[in-house]
Amino acid sequence: MTPESVPPTDSPHDLLVAVRDLSRQVRSAQRGTWFPLLVFGVITLASIPIYRYAPRSKILGTCRSGPQHTVLCSGTNPWAYAYWLVALIVAYVVIAAFYVRQSRRRGVGTPVRPYVIVGVILAVATAALTLWLAFHTPIPASIESIHISLARRFAHGLATPMTAIGLALLVLAWVERNRALLAYTVVYLAIVLAQAGQITHSRSQWFFLPHLLIPAVILLAGSAGFALFRPATDRSAR
Repeated sequence: MTPESVPPTDSPHDLLVAVRDLSRQVRSAQRGTWFPLLVFGVITLASIPIYRYAPRSKILGTCRSGPQHTVLCSGTNPWAYAYWLVALIVAYVVIAAFYVRQSRRRGVGTPVRPYVIVGVILAVATAALTLWLAFHTPIPASIESIHISLARRFAHGLATPMTAIGLALLVLAWVERNRALLAYTVVYLAIVLAQAGQITHSRSQWFFLPHLLIPAVILLAGSAGFALFRPATDRSAR
């Protein structure tokens, strides 16, 4: 941005229009929406082997005998907890570094600190809430008697890394003054919370895959979309 960007004028209306135009240019230059979505999509895909192959804990789970010699268990995966806590914190560090580098290159700073702080807090809170729910999940006598209240489904929906990512993206939309990101995030959260409220009946060890693959595809598609439609000056600067 240079002084020549504002044409000399004696009209207050023209000056106001020029200031508003400069403000839009600054907000556009501050945005790097595609990068956080890319990072979150990648770490979501990278979590799939953890859910599939990491051993589940018998300590952080409960079992109950059912009819006809059946046993129902509520198992947990402590490796997944550890992965998401570390992966999210590392992701926010990488994202913060990206925005700092972008600010130095463009000469326009982005107030990304609130987004990073909220993201780390949400990551820790999600891990804590997930652990609490692991010890307070009721186990029914049989599959036929499974019933989870709407409130508990909502609580389980909030206690997921995908929801934590979405809530942090709301903060990023506010930081960047990005209405497109706000609309995208609302749709993303609606899909993630709807998934979390579903009960999966499956014998496959890949039963978790849709809960990771769908959010990952949405994040990567969003990253591609925001990268494709970012200002031409941004693409040429790279």
